[in-house]
Amino acid sequence: MVGGPPDCRPGAVYGHAQRRGCEMTYVFRRRAGAGSALCVGCRVGPGGFVRIAPVLRTGFGGGSREAGPARRIGAGARAGTGVSMYQRTVLGNGLRVVTAELPHTRSATVSVYVGAGSRYERDEEAGLSHFLEHMLFKGASRRPTAREISEAIESVGGVHNAATDREATLYYAKVPHTAALTVVDILADMVTEPVMDPAELEKERAVILEELAGVEDSPAELSAILVDETLWPAQPLGREIGGTPESVKALPLEAVVRYFRRQYVPGNMVLAVAGNVRHAEVVAAAEQWLGALAPAEPGPWYPVVPRNGAPRVRVREKATEQAHLCFAFPSVPLDSDRRFAVSLLNMLLGEGMSSRLFLELREERALVYDIHSYTSEFRDAGSLTIY
Repeated sequence: MVGGPPDCRPGAVYGHAQRRGCEMTYVFRRRAGAGSALCVGCRVGPGGFVRIAPVLRTGFGGGSREAGPARRIGAGARAGTGVSMYQRTVLGNGLRVVTAELPHTRSATVSVYVGAGSRYERDEEAGLSHFLEHMLFKGASRRPTAREISEAIESVGGVHNAATDREATLYYAKVPHTAALTVVDILADMVTEPVMDPAELEKERAVILEELAGVEDSPAELSAILVDETLWPAQPLGREIGGTPESVKALPLEAVVRYFRRQYVPGNMVLAVAGNVRHAEVVAAAEQWLGALAPAEPGPWYPVVPRNGAPRVRVREKATEQAHLCFAFPSVPLDSDRRFAVSLLNMLLGEGMSSRLFLELREERALVYDIHSYTSEFRDAGSLTIY
């Protein structure tokens, strides 16, 4: 695939290019610092874990429906202002369009979310969502090469990327607001009519294998992956999002195409745009480029398999100068009212340089260089992790 929003938690997303910084650049598969940030549709919380925004994430895989006219669902409002925060329209084929009109800005971010992630994959398909995300950047019907896609966005001063998580895949671009509707066309082309060239697939397979190999050279990333595998063993929720070298080597083109047709259906997608745009214009562009997609039922996701409460320990020995430790605890799912209490606990424990763990273990005892905590919330499960 191509990457992720700023400061992503290890193992949460994958990316090609890696750049470090706190501005609007992109840090993929890297552990974040104490800060937090917000981009369209993604929340980067303590520890840098990317969370697909609940307003977009909830309801993926809602099922097929008969095509019909677009329906205006409603809008959120800023407290005490009466000004709309976002507007939401559902097209006749089930595709959701969400916008946040920010007329004071000169830019816009256009995102397409798809209910496709590691929780939708069978064991033999491990890494398929991530592999497919890579392939969608290799060309599409109206821009048949990777270069044409990149130049169409970068020639107007834009940046673009993508991210694969356990429950969703995200494609996005940030451009001057005058180019926002053009980007709707570009992303729609990618997610509806990608070029699945067998030669390009083999090239990308080699790229992904190098990406996975890089994890072995980063103990911080590796520890975060291992702790998830230990917390949720032998099931998609705990499995590495990129798959394994063995599964990636074995994935045929036919499986990638079949998975694309299964998951990339309109009722399983959200188009989200924030910036100096008008909702009606975005809906019109969505109708033009995505409205003709036929409704279909997406593939299922695999629920968490409960385990007994016995503690588990996993150790990977590597010749490094430091020890990297992760402690993970089961927590609450995304829609639980208790998630706010867990978030508060996380802030007290390990968010920022005033947190209990940072003050005690770094400032007082000088035992560590970095320590933080983060939460993960999914449809039916969650975790609190200390690194």
